[in-house]
Amino acid sequence: HPSASRPRPRTPQIDRWRMFKDYLWHGIHHILIGYDHLLFISALVLATTKLWDLLKVVSVFTLAHTITLALAAMNWIHLPERIVEPMIAASIVFVAVQNVLWPRSSKGWGRLGAAFFFGLFHGLGFAGGLLEAMQEMPVSSKVLAIAAFSMGVEIGHQMIVLPLFSALKIARHTRDDEEAKDRLSMLAQRIGSAGVSVAGMFYLVVALRMSFGS
Repeated sequence: HPSASRPRPRTPQIDRWRMFKDYLWHGIHHILIGYDHLLFISALVLATTKLWDLLKVVSVFTLAHTITLALAAMNWIHLPERIVEPMIAASIVFVAVQNVLWPRSSKGWGRLGAAFFFGLFHGLGFAGGLLEAMQEMPVSSKVLAIAAFSMGVEIGHQMIVLPLFSALKIARHTRDDEEAKDRLSMLAQRIGSAGVSVAGMFYLVVALRMSFGS
């Protein structure tokens, strides 16, 4: 039969390695230009003096935003931007103000709970940059894109977290006794967080006006 000899049309092949690299870079770039996310992660780092505390709070934040990023990118959950953006701004203000006014309580389970709760909204914010680009993708490609983007987000975070934590650690070692080290840590936490809170309040006002203003 004549049609038997016709070649079958080829299904377009996805260059998965190139897609992985593109979405990895997209995740890194999203963080480096996302001042809202950088402010929040900086406020978390400013309250840590030990590596174990840093690992815990960053891991909890990562877990939370990865969950909602994946669910939102797969169109399984959705919250309007007019809710997500003010909540992200509120997260910055909450954590930074807590660092300034109640620095001793900015550690422990309460801080981990805040990092997880607000991390859920940050994940929805991350997903905003993915939804349109991933609409026509098959599920397997979406999973790869989400994984690559999430890795990029974490690389971007560590580009901020590690230098900031290291600088604070080095500054502490310029003091001889533990009491002087604690005073310096508290001073850095309060001054740095005061700056973050001012920026967060400005962002919150802008987000609220864009979401609910006339």
